[in-house]
Amino acid sequence: MASEKGGMQEGRDKAREKFRQSTPEERERVFGEGYFWGEKSNYYGDKGYRGFDSDRYWEPVTEVMKRYLEDRAGSIKYLDVGGACGYLAKRVPFRVENTHIVDISKFALDVAKADWDKTHPLSKGQRQTKQADINEGLPFPDGFFGCVTAMDILEHLNDPGNALKEIARVMEDGGLLITDVPITDTLAGKIWNKSDKDTTHISVPNREEILRKLAEAGFQVTELRYATPLPGVQLPFPRINMQTVSVKTTMSADEIMAGYKDTFPKATFLKPAGEP
Repeated sequence: MASEKGGMQEGRDKAREKFRQSTPEERERVFGEGYFWGEKSNYYGDKGYRGFDSDRYWEPVTEVMKRYLEDRAGSIKYLDVGGACGYLAKRVPFRVENTHIVDISKFALDVAKADWDKTHPLSKGQRQTKQADINEGLPFPDGFFGCVTAMDILEHLNDPGNALKEIARVMEDGGLLITDVPITDTLAGKIWNKSDKDTTHISVPNREEILRKLAEAGFQVTELRYATPLPGVQLPFPRINMQTVSVKTTMSADEIMAGYKDTFPKATFLKPAGEP
């Protein structure tokens, strides 16, 4: 049994390295229909990824957006990076000036475009989908967006730190970034990572790493929470994923990280200032 598990893990490691070395065209093919639903899908149940097309599932994110940005309704340009089938983008809780979804998957973007005709009217406006690989950059000008979400995307990327810097480039100063990523340094995270079958998960960080990468890109985290993503609901326990709410700032990474001692006094995973 132990040798069988070891063989399975070795196979996943090889598949992840193959994905890491793949071209944009090869990566696009990976994220086809079979990735999102079907017998080989990495998502739960018969619905596959469609199980996440739920108001309740996205409520923790839309609540943050509303709390931070509702007073700017109508003037916000919004981007969902790795937005897949558009399940979050169509639930923006107020009218926005522009809504954009970027994803490497043409299949997922086609689903989003077909579904947008049924979108809740509050989220209607100028809506666009763009097929792009964030590993290669984002097709937008500097300082374009006031709000960006990047939910369960960073773990799929070769260099999440560079991706966050590219996200920062296309955001206005003071803009809001919401991220969600699986983590490796909680008990639940460690167990989940050992059993994770998704071989596109090549950059799963620990908690300090993701806050450091955000800081190095110019993002100051104002809120963090834990979640376990399940079809239709996000549970606060066990702690498999960490979600962050950040603001783009001109502070240095060291200044941002040093401030977390007061902002998150119970975050024992953060190293003391100055410790390597």
